[in-house]
Amino acid sequence: MTRDTLGKLAVWTPDLSSVNGQNIVTQRVIAGQADRLGTVYTYRGNTLPAILKTLWQATRLTASVVSGRHAGAYVVCSRSSVGFLRDMLPLLTSRLGARVVAHVHGSDFPELLKRRRVGPLARWLYASCEVIVPSSHLLEQLAAFHLHRLTLCENFAEVGSDNARSAWKSVVAPFIVLWNSNIMATKGIAELVEGVRLLRNEGAAIRLVILGSPIGDAERTEAEMHAFLEGLRSEDWIEMKGVVPPGAVPGYVTASDVVALPSEYSSECQPLAVIQGMLEGRTLLVSDTAAMRATVGDYPAIFVQKDPSAICEALRPLVASRPRSAHDAAAQARARFSPKRFDQCLRLALAPPD
Repeated sequence: MTRDTLGKLAVWTPDLSSVNGQNIVTQRVIAGQADRLGTVYTYRGNTLPAILKTLWQATRLTASVVSGRHAGAYVVCSRSSVGFLRDMLPLLTSRLGARVVAHVHGSDFPELLKRRRVGPLARWLYASCEVIVPSSHLLEQLAAFHLHRLTLCENFAEVGSDNARSAWKSVVAPFIVLWNSNIMATKGIAELVEGVRLLRNEGAAIRLVILGSPIGDAERTEAEMHAFLEGLRSEDWIEMKGVVPPGAVPGYVTASDVVALPSEYSSECQPLAVIQGMLEGRTLLVSDTAAMRATVGDYPAIFVQKDPSAICEALRPLVASRPRSAHDAAAQARARFSPKRFDQCLRLALAPPD
């Protein structure tokens, strides 16, 4: 045993090099809970060499727990059937008497437990785990599975500096709709583009700013999403910024009038884009799902279908009235999603059991 791992939980997580909401949360947990988390075991990709490396990493983590070098595992768990098989060895240590804390980052986690083939095994393994979820809508859905411990710990977002906000605000067009998420078909990017285009055809002075990188999903492949974005480059009313540094995002959010995410992505749980919009008092245009309702809470938001005509109808009165910043609601959101509150919640969740 070594002092730097004794009594700590080993970390099992996908590769942390890419910038996405899950990785931002995981990196903060690792940095802020270093006294309770030990060695970090990462994996990546689905190629044969990557699969073999993943199996080796999972075996190493399991051995470290079984031998007593770690007290258990903190698992950033997958919700897919294939991903569950990757997580199986770290999760299995809970059935060997070790402590396993599984951190869920997707609304489709309950579906994993219900699946016909892997569901029974998933339920058996997770029943002895402590599970952390970021959204209140999952509490009721998971209550029937009788997990060892279920904890709600909402995500966080940083508030940008006033200098960053004012510098970008001075160069933007009169009415700005912001896309601030992975560029995926199921999240509604194409429908948003067409909805804004319909308004522009009516003569509205409206622009669309797109942050993020293209990712494939069930509706379109990554190559198709790249082609879709290339087709937008000739549009002078669309600004495609790509992936921007996390510290620059609040400036774009504050400079916008509306943050839009009409997402039907099955894994959407507590999107960072929506939280950041709330922190800056922006008007939200989001899909009417249980996950979005739980994330928004009492914050004023407009719920819309993933449909160009519906998006156009929702945006039209906003362009005409230029809604003011929701200062009071933003202050409440900053308290709710503060990094300090998140750190305190994780510290309690990871505290050794009595």
